[in-house]
Amino acid sequence: MSRVKYRELLLKYIEHVASCEGITFLDGLNEDAASEVRFNGAEVMALRQLEDEYEANLAERNARLDAEFAVRRVAPDEPR
Repeated sequence: MSRVKYRELLLKYIEHVASCEGITFLDGLNEDAASEVRFNGAEVMALRQLEDEYEANLAERNARLDAEFAVRRVAPDEPR
């Protein structure tokens, strides 16, 4: 059985939630009246660091895709 790398798992889950819902839901930690789950300061900081890493990875991936698209795009005045 393979070992789970929990840091990578949390990053993957943050990406999954953001992809499905459009947000990570980390902004409202400890403020959501619908949830009784509370996080201590260290936990909030750790989750925020993971969210920052996710956002940096997303920005890097988007920049790479934008660059790839720009290379493939045909200029408007060129024949197709």
